Amino acid sequence: MLPVECSCTTKRTYSCVSGSIFVITGVYKKEGGFMTINFNELSEIALQHMNNGDGTIFAKMMMTPENKIMIRRIPVGSSIGRHILSKSSETNYVIAGEGKQICDGVEEFFNTGMCIFCSKDSSQSITNIGKDDLILFTMTKE
Repeated sequence: MLPVECSCTTKRTYSCVSGSIFVITGVYKKEGGFMTINFNELSEIALQHMNNGDGTIFAKMMMTPENKIMIRRIPVGSSIGRHILSKSSETNYVIAGEGKQICDGVEEFFNTGMCIFCSKDSSQSITNIGKDDLILFTMTKE
């Protein structure tokens, strides 16, 4: 297991099914009940075979004790393998590209401008089926 570390003001360790361990870091400002995240200041992390999926997934992540907020880039032919959403539901807004989600065995096809959702305790996988990178804005509760 190789640790990967990015510059930050906050740190949290996260491990993925592929066995790699990395430190999620980022810059965010929290005041009162809101938080501002500048994804331009976050480093992109490469996740090989995420949840036993195909290829490498790239992500800019902000993790707080309450939430995981990220922009994920899934190259052509790559996928996030089937996994159980044991902690919370997952919401993905499609910034660009075309993909397929399988949630509890049901295939859903999506593209730019759509939002896909999978409930807590459901199984999920996501595959890029388009000709360009699939870019997702993803939010989950921690």
